[in-house]
Amino acid sequence: MKYAKRTEKRITGAKTRIKLTKKIIKLFFNITMKSLKLTLHNDKPIVLNMDKFLHAMTTRDEESSSEFTRILLEGDMEIDVKEPLEEISTKVWEL
Repeated sequence: MKYAKRTEKRITGAKTRIKLTKKIIKLFFNITMKSLKLTLHNDKPIVLNMDKFLHAMTTRDEESSSEFTRILLEGDMEIDVKEPLEEISTKVWEL
């Protein structure tokens, strides 16, 4: 019977640690990682980590003559999104 009680306490303790760890992770990401949900030029949704954001500019596709916003990220990466620059700027200020 002692073994069963000890095992039960370990399981309960492990569950408590898991819950606490999940809360810490949620709190950490809410504080440090600011993100922005946008739409890629091919209509796929993307969540952008704002810690990697460097610069944004409006560009025009020569073939279809449609406008989109090009976002430059750390590590020489760039993505093209459908949202206009003004809308992105507003969303960033709301973060």
